Amino acid sequence: MTGPSCAIKDNHAKRKLFWGVLVPILLAAAIIALPAQEGLSMKGQTAIALMVAAVFVWIVEPMAVALSTPLFILLQVPLGLCTLPEAMQSFTGPLFLFLFIMFCMATAMKHSGITHRIALYMTIRSNGSPRRLIVYFVCMAALLSTVVADIPVAVMMLPICLTVLEKNNLDVRGSNFGSAMLIGIAIASLLGGIGTPAGSAMNMLAMQLLSNNAGINISFLEWSALCMPMVVLLTPVIAWACCVLVPSEIKELRGIDELRKEYDALGPLTSREIKFLVIFILNLIFWYTDKLHHIPMQVTSMVAVALFALPGIDIFDWKRDCREINWDPIMLVSGSVGLATTLWKTGAATYISDTFLGMFASTPLTMLIVILAAFTMLIQLLIPSAAAVIAVLGAPLIALAEAHGLPPAALVLSLGICSSAAVLTPISANYLIMCKSGYARIKDIYRIGIPVCIAWIVVLVAVMSTIGRALGFM
Repeated sequence: MTGPSCAIKDNHAKRKLFWGVLVPILLAAAIIALPAQEGLSMKGQTAIALMVAAVFVWIVEPMAVALSTPLFILLQVPLGLCTLPEAMQSFTGPLFLFLFIMFCMATAMKHSGITHRIALYMTIRSNGSPRRLIVYFVCMAALLSTVVADIPVAVMMLPICLTVLEKNNLDVRGSNFGSAMLIGIAIASLLGGIGTPAGSAMNMLAMQLLSNNAGINISFLEWSALCMPMVVLLTPVIAWACCVLVPSEIKELRGIDELRKEYDALGPLTSREIKFLVIFILNLIFWYTDKLHHIPMQVTSMVAVALFALPGIDIFDWKRDCREINWDPIMLVSGSVGLATTLWKTGAATYISDTFLGMFASTPLTMLIVILAAFTMLIQLLIPSAAAVIAVLGAPLIALAEAHGLPPAALVLSLGICSSAAVLTPISANYLIMCKSGYARIKDIYRIGIPVCIAWIVVLVAVMSTIGRALGFM
């Protein structure tokens, strides 16, 4: 490595150590050293200090999130915030297991080959129309990500997109079609993630906070009944924004005949694809009927993954696939629940609610949801971690609701739904995956993303005021 390269690397490391280690320590120490605040215990003050430090470390990442998160969970013990069993209970609970299982299931879907078949079929059905292909891919991304995490969906769809772009010899930096298609898939996978609890870790995080701190348990069917209509209504908006606001520079796609030959070569559904579909559909049925049989989602999902791994089925292989499981979001989301629960138990959440959110107590509920939704979307430009945003705001919102007679479910669900709308955040994982190809342009993220965000808020208010009210969330 050359001298200048070493110097750049050293400077980068020093900045990370300063902002990711020294600054969080100083901030935490300063908060703990503050004079006693009225309505806030010393434990509550310490809990806030720990949460602030954690958010800084999560953003700067001086070490892997999979390491820093359990560190902060365990630091609660010497700081006197909880015992070791209490810390571990809030961290390695049902949410942790479900997130792990969902990453295993996404890996199984990838290796089943079914997503590649669907993507090829959609490409052929476009008949060479760039607009039609964007619409099909946006719909496919939105649909798949309702039951599989958004990031794996983006990863699975990227190769076929790049194949189409390369066959048409499009300019990597100057193609409207390439940029619109990849950004559309990224946004659609974020949108689809809100459709069911399985679609995004943020959904499960919001549900867990409501269960732990407000005693409100939301079923798989109830969440889906509220959010699937949002997916259906907003998917056309994304497709419209991609096709109209970033118009394609080409009128017809080349290479469709070659892709048709590739699709024909696949033949009928393979035994592996059929096995995957049968097990996955049975699992979906159990998810949607959890209030009838009372078997937790974690149990039915783990049974499905175990079936995928059985000899003779061989869709999921732990030795091969364990490297594809991303532990960072699993640790981050589970740790967020643990730290947020501590904010609640120490009274820090109530203090934050009274001090910073009390001014909104008299705001009409509909307007409060609009403000909360817009704030959640915009704050991710500064704090590009949806889990951190929910962890910081979730418990205080519940405290605000209980203190002023507001429905906690309406506020926390709105927070969870809009935390997935990282549409204006260029460094979100979905965009980073697409931008690596060079086709997706940041200016198009805002060109497409701003109208999508506005529509997202409008549809959220409409759905929450109707379906949410009918389900007892308002």
